[in-house]
Amino acid sequence: MTASATSPEVYTLAQRLSEGEIPAAEALRRATAIAESLRDLHDSGKVHGWLTPSAVGFVASRVQMLDSACPEENARHYTAPEVLAGEPADVRSDVYSLGALLCAMLTGTTNFESGASLRAVTSPPAVEHFLTQCMADDPAARPQRMQKVLLELKFLMITARRAEAQSAIALVRQLSETISAMSQRVVATEQQVQDLRHYSSMLDQRVAAKLQSHEDTLQSHASAIESAQSSTEQTDNLVERVVDALDLLQSTLIEQASTVEPSSN
Repeated sequence: MTASATSPEVYTLAQRLSEGEIPAAEALRRATAIAESLRDLHDSGKVHGWLTPSAVGFVASRVQMLDSACPEENARHYTAPEVLAGEPADVRSDVYSLGALLCAMLTGTTNFESGASLRAVTSPPAVEHFLTQCMADDPAARPQRMQKVLLELKFLMITARRAEAQSAIALVRQLSETISAMSQRVVATEQQVQDLRHYSSMLDQRVAAKLQSHEDTLQSHASAIESAQSSTEQTDNLVERVVDALDLLQSTLIEQASTVEPSSN
């Protein structure tokens, strides 16, 4: 294990967990990296014993195991029951702690107990089965070697990636269907717009024809009125000339009558 002091570039699992639960693919990837580091530690004849989120650091893609001289307050959630009972830690104790770390990554919580069913906090069933084995109260019921844990984690990663790929394919299919439906709606809308334009054009033509008909009718009425006014003026002029002629005739007759001498007896 390394010294307890961490370099600035070390990013602990505790820091990552403070941001909330971790997606399954990322959680399995981080758990696999932790398992590889623990396997190397076990191969050197050592065990960790107090594995907590603060004791796991990440430098780029490499895991750095940190000393836990002062285990954090919630260390009991990650520590094997036999270690809490005062027995010495062994490989199986680290297996338990790794399972607890993965459970915390997947759920964003430490609301789980040793040996209890994890169905309420984990999915899918394969992950639940793996965690139940790793976190068994009886050390003999857990995987006995970290290499076995590592292999199972890699299988779970493959399954998770396949599920993600299937989800992505389903999402693409759904998006394709949505786009197709939207395209059909666009075509239908364009047809409706075209129909409206055609109807509007026909309506414009009908309105224009009606307006032209009304204009022609008004023009005809105006011409008739103008003709009637002209006829009225001509009649008035004719009557005026007749009156003038009658007046002149009357004046002439009166004048002639006044100049006729009376006849002698």
